[in-house]
Amino acid sequence: MAFETSVAVRFGDVDHAGILYYPRYYIYLHDCFENFFDQSSIRYVDLVDRRRIGFPTVHVESDHKAPMRWGDTLDVTMSVARLGERSATFQYVGRRRRDGVVAIHAKITIACLNMDTFTALEIPDDLRALFSSIAA
Repeated sequence: MAFETSVAVRFGDVDHAGILYYPRYYIYLHDCFENFFDQSSIRYVDLVDRRRIGFPTVHVESDHKAPMRWGDTLDVTMSVARLGERSATFQYVGRRRRDGVVAIHAKITIACLNMDTFTALEIPDDLRALFSSIAA
């Protein structure tokens, strides 16, 4: 089952044209990723600060389908499209709440990283199980 969360478009997120400045989408999608952990039994801040596990983005593909404006809400659905030994690809679909139109479709590949040595790390079993819970 996919994970779902929502993000409100704030005034500071829009550009001079009055639409969401495209790099903000990536912040919203990362917020979704963090919310996924925080709503499970594993807090994201604990992974990074205590367990010293990080998930840097190593590849992004995105299609921006429709504009988002200040005051809109983006409903984001996240699922795991691929789960490897040391990396995973998350798929995101963001819809404008007011009309259900897809605003963004993205795939983001993350690597699992030891934060002390900055070397690749096999995805630990508890995280693998968490990721598997939202596999597409």
